[in-house]
Amino acid sequence: MKLSAVRKLLPLALLGTIPLGHASTTLSADSVSDAYSNIRNKLGSTIEAPDCAHPEFGPHITQEQDATLGKQVFVFHAHVKPDNDRCLKSDRQRNEIKVDAQSPAAQRAVQGDRMTYNWKFKLDSGFQASPDFTHLHQVKPVGGDDDMPLITLIARKDSMELTQYNYSNSRTILRSAPLSAFRGEWVDVRSTLTAGRPGTYSMTITRVRDGAVLLTYSSGSIDMWRSGTTYVRPKWGIYRSLNNPSYLRDEKVRFDQFCIAKGSDTCAGANQVAAPSFSVAPGAYAQPQTVALKTTTADATIRYTTGDAIPSCSAGTVYSSPVPINATTRLSAIACKSGMAASAPASGTWTIGSSSAGKLSLMATTVTASAHDGNVPANTVDGNLGTRWSAQGDGQWIQYDLQAQKMVSLVKLAWHNGSSRKSRFEIQVSNDGKVFTTVFSGTSSGTTAAAETYDFTDVPARFVRVLGHGNSANLWNSITETQVHGLN
Repeated sequence: MKLSAVRKLLPLALLGTIPLGHASTTLSADSVSDAYSNIRNKLGSTIEAPDCAHPEFGPHITQEQDATLGKQVFVFHAHVKPDNDRCLKSDRQRNEIKVDAQSPAAQRAVQGDRMTYNWKFKLDSGFQASPDFTHLHQVKPVGGDDDMPLITLIARKDSMELTQYNYSNSRTILRSAPLSAFRGEWVDVRSTLTAGRPGTYSMTITRVRDGAVLLTYSSGSIDMWRSGTTYVRPKWGIYRSLNNPSYLRDEKVRFDQFCIAKGSDTCAGANQVAAPSFSVAPGAYAQPQTVALKTTTADATIRYTTGDAIPSCSAGTVYSSPVPINATTRLSAIACKSGMAASAPASGTWTIGSSSAGKLSLMATTVTASAHDGNVPANTVDGNLGTRWSAQGDGQWIQYDLQAQKMVSLVKLAWHNGSSRKSRFEIQVSNDGKVFTTVFSGTSSGTTAAAETYDFTDVPARFVRVLGHGNSANLWNSITETQVHGLN
């Protein structure tokens, strides 16, 4: 039998060792088997490595002892030359592991499934990222419109970006952090998703040595499914562009302790402190509030911060009594306990009274939209709550051009039938009208047809977009009035 045939049969031959059912899957490096056998034994899938282009190097995923974790870890190798994308494309190189059709059903998400993905990784202290893309993790749809991923964690030149690609393949940066914070550090990643349109997604990345939160994001209404999708899967590794090779060098990226869990299953051995909860839910209130914090993990310590600062196990105010909220405040908290992994952070914004005081109404001279049903976009700036813009379908948007970059502070939206249904949406901003960043994600109150205020950290922008995900009754997106506030 030819060697290529053996490689094709190997994942199927190993499927008998994979436990069935909905138990979680943990993939961790060891000294018992080689890296490829270990990965195939757990995932049952094809490894996408550049071995065919660089056979003299041997396997491009190896295992070695790591002093920080005190165990064997996986090492993913990428060489500027001659590695490529599996001898199929030469403008990029790929060294990834994945879930695929040969993997157990418990590792694949069909519509409505909730998944948990946890893992650790470490970039070298001298790691260099392409200005185009260096994917470290992808969540991809399979079937139908599956050319682009749904979610990616990308190292791009000097930043680490959590990015979404929507139904039209446009790119939205959900969160970003300095790449320098990741170099030379083991980090712990915890993410969850619900597959659907809309679905849900969250990711929190903490530094292993001190529990500091480097990046966090959560949305209860985000596109996690595409037309024709049969299932959603995770991928991990190095997938980078070679269009600008002068920015790159040979890399070794370390990964370990992958966990995949479906539904109510959890990642066994996570040993993580339960996240803090708030006694008063984030939202808009007419009067000041007092917010108590708690965690269900006994003897854990809670630290909190206000504003944009992110707490860690060594930074932030140690919680001892309820926190008074007398003005619009963003509150973030983390729970820590010796011998356990720090909790995922919890955060929210409490809007007290009118948050638009001192802010000017910024006039949009051009209003456009992805679609409309005859209720045109200009109706949202005519001062009349009796007119509206409407478009049906998840991912429809309306956009306001301020003609020049302004400091945008908040957006007021009045929703058609706003007193009887809740609208799901995101507020996004851009300076070029091409790449948009989400600054607010949530739902309307469902209690009023009057304008509601959605506040966020001041951000410079020329374009403001409202991306709709339907409402609690149907997939219509309907806005009667919009006001953008900020500073000229």
